Amino acid sequence: MNKDLDLNLLKILVLLDKHRQLKPVAKAMGKSEASISKYLARLRLQLNDELFIRHPHHMEPTDYLKRQLPKIADALEKLETCLISGEFEPENYEKDITVCLPQTAQYSFGHLLAMDLMELFPKAHISVATITEYTVEEIILGKVDAQLHYFNDDLPKSVHQKFIGYAPAVVVVPEELGITTLEEAAQLPFIMLEIIGWKEKEQLAKRAMESHG
Repeated sequence: MNKDLDLNLLKILVLLDKHRQLKPVAKAMGKSEASISKYLARLRLQLNDELFIRHPHHMEPTDYLKRQLPKIADALEKLETCLISGEFEPENYEKDITVCLPQTAQYSFGHLLAMDLMELFPKAHISVATITEYTVEEIILGKVDAQLHYFNDDLPKSVHQKFIGYAPAVVVVPEELGITTLEEAAQLPFIMLEIIGWKEKEQLAKRAMESHG
């Protein structure tokens, strides 16, 4: 491998393989599309491979990159693990802390979470933000420290997930309908809310209801 290879740019390859377009990668990394194109050109030179083939509506990794991507992702994960300090003193932590929540959770108890974090990390700047479709990438890049969400088995191993509790689900119907059972409610037309940041192409509520008959 080229000794001049910029390891910081390898994250671009992982993100570009996932999104297959420059725009979401640029947004996740807080860069312009022109900058991402420039970094990709540098990587092509350093790795002596085209890396991604441009098509009309997407970019596709070369056979060489397809073979290397698992190694790159694993190496980045190990590097991040090595940089984690063995001892942690929250009262002396001075960096920014950003936690992302779904909008409903943010409105319900976001202010309480912020107060608890400010008490636990008195020297840090605490931000409670709303989850977006790019939050996972921002976690990988170190721009977001944590998010509160449903468990997602599609996330990469570099994103640690920890169970903290169950969230009850409810079905909301107009009172004037007089419906008191789930069986009656299930006969009505449903509006499924999109759960941003959790398998956008899959309806979690629909899957949960189907799994329970």
